[in-house]
Amino acid sequence: MTKKSRIAIIGGGLTGLTAAYRLSRCGYEVHLFEADSRPGGMIAGEKMPSGYLDDIYHHLFTSDHYLLELLQELGLTENLLWTTANNALLSGQRLYSFASALDLLRFRPLPFLQRLRTGLSVLRAERLKDWSALEGELASEWIIKNCGRESWQTLWSPLLSSKFGRDATEISAVWIWNKFKLRGGSRERGQEKLGYITGGFQLVADRLKAGIVAEQGVVNLNSQVTAIFVSTEPNQGRYGIKVAGKNYEHFFAQVICATAAEPFLALANDILPDDDYKARLVASKHKANLCLIVCYEQQFSPWYWTTICDELPFVVVVEQDKISSLPECGHPVYFSRYLDVEDELWHMSDSTIRDQFLTAAVSAFPGTAGNKVLTAKLIRTRYAQPVIERHYSRKMPDMKTPLPGLWLAGMAQIYPEDRGLNYAVRLAEELAAAVIGADDD
Repeated sequence: MTKKSRIAIIGGGLTGLTAAYRLSRCGYEVHLFEADSRPGGMIAGEKMPSGYLDDIYHHLFTSDHYLLELLQELGLTENLLWTTANNALLSGQRLYSFASALDLLRFRPLPFLQRLRTGLSVLRAERLKDWSALEGELASEWIIKNCGRESWQTLWSPLLSSKFGRDATEISAVWIWNKFKLRGGSRERGQEKLGYITGGFQLVADRLKAGIVAEQGVVNLNSQVTAIFVSTEPNQGRYGIKVAGKNYEHFFAQVICATAAEPFLALANDILPDDDYKARLVASKHKANLCLIVCYEQQFSPWYWTTICDELPFVVVVEQDKISSLPECGHPVYFSRYLDVEDELWHMSDSTIRDQFLTAAVSAFPGTAGNKVLTAKLIRTRYAQPVIERHYSRKMPDMKTPLPGLWLAGMAQIYPEDRGLNYAVRLAEELAAAVIGADDD
């Protein structure tokens, strides 16, 4: 195949890798740049003898069609393991099984009628197609109206506060609707069904990288892009980039930034016009995430996913070996917390955060006090969760920037769905199609 124009892709997460894979297979000369030593971004993992231990917990839903199709194309369907999730909820210092509609009906901290209304709201969310009517409504308003005030105060207000902090009161009903829809749409006989890539999600990144290289694409790891600039020699290509402050050897017809808005603005601020688009970039907000991976000697609890409604340093506990295990890792458990980078906790040392999380884990799960910690590793993700406020579609920076051939594709462009592997793949497919269309113009 004759090579088409040269394209730079900044960011080697799932979106950037998938877009690079798709464009390279369509004949484009792709150069991908990733600051880390591994491809994958948030799906990266640490190499173990029998596979990878994910840096951050992941799973698939049965409705993840874009991701499932990509896995089939990459030859990874044989690694796909489906299992029924066994979930719990910590509320009022008590753990409740929370895996089915029946568990919800048994949840006594809520009045029975509000338990019923909450379950019916999940069913209605699955059927709702026109989400635009929810854009002007707050999540709190929507939940109180549909589920009841006690349901909001007991279940949903603590969750939104722990995830969005000072922005919790401004979160759109579209965000909570999508959560209801997603979890409700991945059930089999009343139980949530989840999938996992045995061997770790790093395998997806590795296969994508191999596919790019097989098409003569270039994958630059340990390559921190520091600027995008407009070429003074149009015949060389429209854009140049700097890597670690030095000009890269090639110029590009198009540049894709598979990043959040803030780092994109830092790269392209000097070439973007001072218009509404730049204002949207400036206003875009993301929460950071702290994820502590603890490998215990013994099983931690009976549950895969425990949602935390009490005041603890983390908002969720995920026990990886409930859906897939690596024998050499003991029993891996993830403790996750979202926060602003201005929060004091973000600036604490890894060891201090580790100690806080482990102490709180024993408090929440008293039976684990004697469970030996084999290893513990903290993962910091600066741009982990977009803040989805009301009328977000009016505020979201478009994938297509004001400059021809310059594109932005990060989690903030996944809307109306929330962040997720399936939608990262969908965004990459949409991006690749747009880039090809722009090249044909």
